[in-house]
Amino acid sequence: MSKFILGLFLALAMLSSCRSGRLQKKGVELGKADSLALNTAFKVSRPEFKQIRFKTDADIESPSMSRRIPVTIHLQKDEIIWATVSIGLEIGRLKITPDSIQVIDRFNRRAYVGTWLDVNGASGLDLNFQLLQSLLVGDLPFDLEETDKVEAWNIIQERFGRKFTTKIDPTVFKPFKINGKDTGGELELNYQKFVQEKDQLLPSLISLIWKGKSEMKLEFSHSRIEVMDSGLSFSFSIPSSYKIERFPGL
Repeated sequence: MSKFILGLFLALAMLSSCRSGRLQKKGVELGKADSLALNTAFKVSRPEFKQIRFKTDADIESPSMSRRIPVTIHLQKDEIIWATVSIGLEIGRLKITPDSIQVIDRFNRRAYVGTWLDVNGASGLDLNFQLLQSLLVGDLPFDLEETDKVEAWNIIQERFGRKFTTKIDPTVFKPFKINGKDTGGELELNYQKFVQEKDQLLPSLISLIWKGKSEMKLEFSHSRIEVMDSGLSFSFSIPSSYKIERFPGL
């Protein structure tokens, strides 16, 4: 079970007044327009929020696991990504900040505490908080800079040895496909559907393939999205009886 809890963290990696509701509405599929035929000035619609809550089913496939599990994710913009994993009872909890990662494995009464450097070394990935947050909310991998290239509604960004190509839908100016490469491997991410929440489009169906030391496939299917100004809980404490460990190799 420890491998699954840690695997879920990596899956998230490849991946905050209230308006909410079950996602019974039909999702919007992007990437259908002929971008070359549209005479539209280039721009990108960036998500605006303070807090977001996702109720989701996560499907994970890798050489060591194949699972479908319900997950609740709370996101405080630029500060905290918090998640719980439950099968009847809670079996795991995550707290991720720009500086640290903490994972509770209630099944084995263990906790893993470390930094992004620890996780990147253990997994062979090259991640940070901003990148993870961007992938979850359907944003660009990095903030736009003058050196970024734009080619036929594709944005090409290179930072610290990482290269990402993001395809933008010119009808709504949202990313719908991201391909990334770094020294650890390759990422392919597709936002297959978006829904309108709080006057903006947010991804409701996300599929991701990571090819690194091994191949991992992930799909998030959100059953509920809430965009909020405040009110989310980010409670997290490691019981004194739990064994605390550093992140193992994954």
